[in-house]
Amino acid sequence: KEIEDWRENFLSRLKKGQKYKLESVPEILGALAETYPEFDSKVVEGETKAPEWTVFKETSIEIYAHELLEWFPEARFIHLVRDPRDTYAALSAGVDNYYSHFGEDEHVTLFSLLNRLGTGLKCGLANRQAFGEERYRVIHFEEIVSKPRRVMEELASWLDIEFQPTMTKPTKMGEETTGNSFEEREFREVSDLHKRDWSARIADKQAQVVEFYLSHLMSEYGYEPAFSLRETREAAA
Repeated sequence: KEIEDWRENFLSRLKKGQKYKLESVPEILGALAETYPEFDSKVVEGETKAPEWTVFKETSIEIYAHELLEWFPEARFIHLVRDPRDTYAALSAGVDNYYSHFGEDEHVTLFSLLNRLGTGLKCGLANRQAFGEERYRVIHFEEIVSKPRRVMEELASWLDIEFQPTMTKPTKMGEETTGNSFEEREFREVSDLHKRDWSARIADKQAQVVEFYLSHLMSEYGYEPAFSLRETREAAA
């Protein structure tokens, strides 16, 4: 219900047509950013207070970091990276029950990962160098699932916001909920169940293909190959 109210507020602003240029991406994102604080405002000590930060969480957003910083000069980026072999293992678990509905099989899902993740990892290196740690932070999945409180406390300090215990748990609109999983597991805490377990979830040949195309980027993030160059070449052939 709350999300529907926000959607209606956002769309009604666009329909007015005077303030926003519908062909302008920054104008549309600006409208979205303006309407969310109104929706998420809370009454604190008798006064209505909007949140200090608006968070956009989206895949591949690192590709547009330069444009986003032009539109939102005070923006900061948290780039979450994970071992690409584990990432493919997580995606492959959803092929039958999810991606197949969009016409994807394991091969298409693997190609999509190589394309999007390869681009994302390149952008992460370039963005971190261009913007510096004060604007662009790269966080490893393996670290955040191993020590969620420590990592989230560090990020809260970096953002100059107060740490809240809910930052270490799955939430929806600020309320605790169960996490999402292609395996339909229900969990209410950060889980490290699938940290570095790709070898038990995908075939060696699939991991070898990932390494063939991405090993040069993986090593930049601390993920070392498990197979020889000859093995990865044969798998990719």
